[in-house]
Amino acid sequence: MKASAFRLPSGAVPLTLAGDPFPDFILRHGANAACRFVEFFMGKADTSETRDAYATAVVRFCSWADRRGHTLDELTPILVSVYVEQLGFRSPLSTVKQHLAAIRLLFDWFVVAGVVTSNPALRVPDPELGLHCEDLLAELQSDLDLELGALKSQAVVWH
Repeated sequence: MKASAFRLPSGAVPLTLAGDPFPDFILRHGANAACRFVEFFMGKADTSETRDAYATAVVRFCSWADRRGHTLDELTPILVSVYVEQLGFRSPLSTVKQHLAAIRLLFDWFVVAGVVTSNPALRVPDPELGLHCEDLLAELQSDLDLELGALKSQAVVWH
């Protein structure tokens, strides 16, 4: 069942969130998603600074997903992981962790409100200390080299 997109009345002032435009990514999912999105920011943040930081994080994620043609229902842990990893290439670890926390909380809220059936960010691992694909590949290569060296040593003993 596809929700009908939420549209602002003609002549209405465009919605903004922490100075950013309200994400079309959310509006296209329907009125329930749009209302729950607003409720999330009204009740989840202790301070206006936290609310603004979470809004920036969530709007940035929504824009990223929207540019790639995804919908709320299509989001998976893999897609969220890709976003987190890409963000980590250009942002400090604290920013990446804050973004992931905001995305997790929003989708927890969406699950409880019935907007989506599962939280795609729930099983995304917390970002490590700046570890990226290149670092992981280098570590794996190093481990593989050590294992290969050990196997060669054993092969010499066997002959």
